[in-house]
Amino acid sequence: MIGIGLIATYLWRELSVPNPLIDFKGLFNVRYLRAVLLQGIGDASLVVLMIIGILYLRQGLHYSVIIIGLALMPSIVVMILMHHATKRWFNKFESVNNVRMAMSLMMVGWGCLSLFSTYLNLILFIVLTIIIEAGHGLLMQVGQELSQNQKSARLNNMADIFMAQFKLMSSGMILAILSVVLQNVTNSHTSNGLPGKLSTLVGYRATFSLFFVITILGWIITMLAGRNLNLSKHIVK
Repeated sequence: MIGIGLIATYLWRELSVPNPLIDFKGLFNVRYLRAVLLQGIGDASLVVLMIIGILYLRQGLHYSVIIIGLALMPSIVVMILMHHATKRWFNKFESVNNVRMAMSLMMVGWGCLSLFSTYLNLILFIVLTIIIEAGHGLLMQVGQELSQNQKSARLNNMADIFMAQFKLMSSGMILAILSVVLQNVTNSHTSNGLPGKLSTLVGYRATFSLFFVITILGWIITMLAGRNLNLSKHIVK
């Protein structure tokens, strides 16, 4: 709640002072703001996998630290490849279609992770994280394109700064919320007498399911985008 309050205060200040650090009025573009929101979800997914995913493999599934480190590498490599190596190929499609494809991949990956978290082994975890980060990499590509598609070099720089700030803030808040959910659900089921491993997996399932709901909201936004994604003329003067 404090984080949300600080973000709201920050946005209010930038919109009200005569010489803001970031010209939000120039960036108040439906297409760009939608991309910023989805970029925040994409970055949060990587942070959650790198932190809560590691805890899941170590505490829930009891794999060694070395195995866990190796298990996370394929998804990171796929994310980088989707961001850079496939740019020329995906440029053939409209941005809205790429965004929908990216969010669909993330939603499918997180959905399977939440549904089968109590049954997964290492190989299936790797496969699902690859699907998730493939979507994230494609989403990063589209977001970068939209950030660099403003009307001036000054707005381009501001768009990059705000995109980076929002991704950090959203990732931190989502991770904090999921950590609280993980702790409380695990403690609740442990106090009810469930075996230790089962109660731990139930806690992780709750966190993965909550993030799955977040990806569903992002997917709904992309499905509703339609032609509205291209309404770049809607800029507050």
